[in-house]
Formats: sequence, structure tokens, C-alpha cells
Amino acid sequence: MDFIGIYIIISKSHPERYYIGSSINIEERWNTHKSDFKVGRRHSPHFQRHFEKYGINDFEFLILECTNYISKG
Repeated sequence: MDFIGIYIIISKSHPERYYIGSSINIEERWNTHKSDFKVGRRHSPHFQRHFEKYGINDFEFLILECTNYISKG
């Protein structure tokens, strides 16, 4: 199942640092974010520097609103 919705990526150590996004496949989008961090391909230099300093475990990924899902098959 692919969940459609709105999500937030928030820093555990600095909760004032967050990113809100939306996707038609939230799980895949989170995996893309993690992959982009690891190769330095983030569109936000602030979040990329935060990742480099604190690591991926400092980020919490939460679904704010699940609007629908697409069933495969």
C-alpha cells in the first residue's frame, strides 16, 4: 500500500528545525530523503549540514495527515 499524505521531518535535538512535505507515496519519499542526505543531494543546505553534524538518527519522520492510499493490485 502506498500512503498519500503530509509528513514532517523534525530534529530531535533542535525541534525548531523541521521540514514539512507531501507525497503520493510517503514511505518511498522518506527513503529518498534518507538517500539524498547520505550522498549530499539535499535541496536545503541547512538540513544537509544538520545531517552531517548530527546524523540521520537525529531526524524523526512523522505522518501529519494520511489522506488516502493506493492499493497495488
